[in-house]
Amino acid sequence: MVARNHRVSQGVLLPQGLGSGLANQRILAAANGTAFPSGPARQAECARVLSEDASTWRTSYHKHHFRNLALCASDHHVATQVAQAGIDAAHACFQFISKDGATMSTQELINRTVSSVRQGLGVEVFYTATVKGDEDTASRVALRIPYRGETLQGPQLMALVDGWLAKGVIEASAGESLKGLAGEHAAWLDLRGKHFVVLGAGSQLGPTRTLLELGAVVHAVDLPRPATWRRLISAARGTRGELRFPVRERVAESATDDALADLAGADLLTQAPEVASWICAQAPAETLCIGNYTYLDGAKFVRLAVAADVVQAVVCQVRPDTALALLCSPTECFAVPPEARAAATRRYHQWSLHSLWYAPTRVLSGSRYLEKNEPLEVQLDMRPAEGVEPMKGEVSSVYLQDSYVWTQGNNYAMAKQLQRWRALVARAGGHVVSANVGPASLTHSVLHNRLVAAGMYGCQHFGVEPFEVDTANYVMTALLIHDLCCTTSAAHPSTPLASPLMLFAENSAHGGVWRAAYKTNSVTEVAAVVFLLSAVRPYILGLLAGAAVYNNYQHYSRL
Repeated sequence: MVARNHRVSQGVLLPQGLGSGLANQRILAAANGTAFPSGPARQAECARVLSEDASTWRTSYHKHHFRNLALCASDHHVATQVAQAGIDAAHACFQFISKDGATMSTQELINRTVSSVRQGLGVEVFYTATVKGDEDTASRVALRIPYRGETLQGPQLMALVDGWLAKGVIEASAGESLKGLAGEHAAWLDLRGKHFVVLGAGSQLGPTRTLLELGAVVHAVDLPRPATWRRLISAARGTRGELRFPVRERVAESATDDALADLAGADLLTQAPEVASWICAQAPAETLCIGNYTYLDGAKFVRLAVAADVVQAVVCQVRPDTALALLCSPTECFAVPPEARAAATRRYHQWSLHSLWYAPTRVLSGSRYLEKNEPLEVQLDMRPAEGVEPMKGEVSSVYLQDSYVWTQGNNYAMAKQLQRWRALVARAGGHVVSANVGPASLTHSVLHNRLVAAGMYGCQHFGVEPFEVDTANYVMTALLIHDLCCTTSAAHPSTPLASPLMLFAENSAHGGVWRAAYKTNSVTEVAAVVFLLSAVRPYILGLLAGAAVYNNYQHYSRL
């Protein structure tokens, strides 16, 4: 049923009077409840989530997201059901209001858009502009990673990867993948003829530039901001790839880059069906990989996640061979390898001079600060997913780690949860899905907030390495390519997994979070203090030295 609504707002929205916190609770309650047979158990699980009021939800939401992870850990069928229920609840909760005021649920929006595209009646609001790179497409590609002012390849790159492995910055699978791309699988880096759709193409941590440098065709979607598009077009010119993007008017081949930038872009929040239709029409004979790298602050992030999910759902239904990609944050909750858990335990019990203040800080704060990083062990249901060969080996449990940082808020957690749910559902539906955990990175938004930046830099004291943006970008793009090209990677649905959550465990470059001695949320504020104290230490020592000199001068002047 389509209703008429005269509100000025349009696009993906919550119904009037429904706040994002309550909406997030309802979505998570629907997902978690699905893990139980209908009846008292399901009702009790839903009540567990919905019993939180607005004040307690802000500080306890992470427990219910962790509970969702535990419910999905042991059984492939249950994980798929839970993830699908969460997605369905989100699309039933959110509305889409068109320009003319027509209102429908985002689920109805998906259904209508799929039907229109299949009938050749897709909403054709956009034309396509193309910018081809100037670099020689026949030039040989190799894995190169920028790191602290240098570009490393060959033996230097191998040494860097070995150093990260030794420090616990990346997991063994990520190290093997990077080394493989630098060696025997270097040919996978030649992306000529490969097509990627990048939602949030202008994102600092998005793979747009790296994919273009490797020769890919990138179908880019970002807001209609000329400055962003001038930067993307300029970057594309110096690569061997091809940039395609939506424009509002037909453009001549002789159009300048500035003219293209002025017409480029689309707003996912208000134009999700138009963007989905545009993507479905791109390179119809090729396989697409859609990556979601979008972000907004606060409640807008959930709306944006729902809008992006509309696009992905439509394209996956219309083009069943579509692959998906997402970049997971290290500050979520995940199943971690037993080696990571063991490393965290060893570090917790290691003694140093700093232990003299670690223990009192933990005790006096009631473990609010410097809480032990102790992932929860969950026994696995060893029955294989339908149509999938049973796992070989004796993997009988997984370890679940809560790395949420509470100050990021429940909207951030829900937006990332929706992305993970889509990944689980898509993989279960036969789509290739790359969903790797990336490191905390020194983006513009981080560096502009001095307190957050201090926390990031200070985390190095606790074994967590923040990555420079270029380094993170190249590493995570390389791991994405490995996922897509290696048919035995966890990204491929034909690869049996002991737990559905192991999709997010392989090829993790978490920066050290999984192997740190303390939980992330209990470290960030302490890390900021440590960094700020270390920054002012030279000045304090200088003042003390000056005071000592002055004192000596006063002493001897009286003699």
